[in-house]
Amino acid sequence: MQIILQYRAGIVYNFMTQANKVTILRIILSPVFFILFFVIDVCSAATWFLFIILWILFIAIELSDLFDGILARRRNEESELGKVLDPFADSFSRLTYFICFTGMGFMPVWILLVLVYRDITVSFIRLFIAKRGIMFGSRWSGKIKAWFYACAGITGMIYFSLRKLLMFPQINDIVTCVKEIVFILCAVIAVISVIDYSSVFWQHIDKKIK
Repeated sequence: MQIILQYRAGIVYNFMTQANKVTILRIILSPVFFILFFVIDVCSAATWFLFIILWILFIAIELSDLFDGILARRRNEESELGKVLDPFADSFSRLTYFICFTGMGFMPVWILLVLVYRDITVSFIRLFIAKRGIMFGSRWSGKIKAWFYACAGITGMIYFSLRKLLMFPQINDIVTCVKEIVFILCAVIAVISVIDYSSVFWQHIDKKIK
């Protein structure tokens, strides 16, 4: 019994590393962001205070994506769990942004669908390969995708803030144009990422056949 308890305690300790705590925080903050986003939208007069909180949540979520990796490397806390938990938290948080943007009508539904399809497909590939005892982190396309998604989040937040606060109407057309370009690039990168991850999938399929 003591050995079992020690084993379980070891699992909990390995799970609750500082890096994983930061990653979990990103997951927890995402639904809070979602709720506040729509509270602001339904308010007839959105206040600066609510927008400041929304931006703090957004920045905290994005910075957590940067710091959990830094912590894992500096504290030597890189783990198989972290390789799975981090991309899950990325999808969880950034799809939350994009669902908010689509709900407000300024991200096309087809782009959201491409992004959702990409994440579901990559999750399947990760699961398939994990069943063969292989765990891998983000591919090069996944890292590029993360940066484009972050840029799309920033662009969408700026657009939403300016529209609700009625600020700088003279640059609305420019911001709208940039937003559309960034969103389309996200969809393109998502497709490229699926192709990249699919190449890994087919490599393992070929190995199994051989």
